[in-house]
Amino acid sequence: MTMVSAKEVIAIKKVYIIILNYNGYKDTIECLKSLKNLQYPNYSIVVCDNASPNGSEGFIRQWMEKNKDLDVHFIQTGNNLGFAGGNNIGIRYALSNQADYCWLLNNDTVVQSDALSKMVRKIEESDEYGVCGSKLISYDDRKTCIGICGWHSNVTGRSRHILDEKDFSPSNFDYVIGASMLIKRKVFEQVGLLQEDYFLYCEEIDFAERIKDKFKNCVALNSIVYHKEGATIGGGSPFSCFYLYKNNLKFAWRFHRYLFPINFIAFIYRIFRPDVKKPFSRMKMFYKVTKSLWHDIIYDMQAPPRL
Repeated sequence: MTMVSAKEVIAIKKVYIIILNYNGYKDTIECLKSLKNLQYPNYSIVVCDNASPNGSEGFIRQWMEKNKDLDVHFIQTGNNLGFAGGNNIGIRYALSNQADYCWLLNNDTVVQSDALSKMVRKIEESDEYGVCGSKLISYDDRKTCIGICGWHSNVTGRSRHILDEKDFSPSNFDYVIGASMLIKRKVFEQVGLLQEDYFLYCEEIDFAERIKDKFKNCVALNSIVYHKEGATIGGGSPFSCFYLYKNNLKFAWRFHRYLFPINFIAFIYRIFRPDVKKPFSRMKMFYKVTKSLWHDIIYDMQAPPRL
């Protein structure tokens, strides 16, 4: 019998790296440049553009034309489909081209050359692993960790990233952070794609909730990804706060309805607490979130898309 080394085992796994762009061609191109240095021998890249109005498609295609040594396929989605909708188009393309894994990678990231190899090696340790994350380091301060994985409270609806390896336990976290997620093909085949009706935020928490009875999450602590957190949407903006508030409540309604009243009380406290300044009118935000949430609950609670 011929013995196969661990290095040879991971080399046969085909990985499609899926990058979603919206008005962020400079970040996307910088990310692509870092991917040129990957040590992993068997990968292709899919860039999905959510109909960016700033000419991103032209700039990215121009860069691709000058860098034909990198296997990049560009998809114009034709509309702003949100995080899940845009990524799902790339996932479908990857799986139709015999991908063993899809690496969902934020466009506002730069990766170390061995980041992908470390993730594949980690997730291959067990058939139970379905999703693997990276250690996220601040792009601007390379000594600061901004996320390893995350905890989510089903009671309050609040989530927080684990920032220190001392607080990390392989069996005690709830989700892999969406900025860098390596996902096995069979996960999509068994539980479906990303839930699209959030548009922004909570997609990885929803995905973790849906797969938890069939697969485990893991993190490759030696897979390093540098992240410009919030570069695309602007962290803490009224736009991002709206989707954070609404989608935390939507997640609770979808999976833990008996806890929804407590989640809603927690939402009221967060939005009206006087000791924290908000970059928006509290009453207008409360009305907007509540109106949109009930509309979604009554008319637009979609099932996860299937392959």
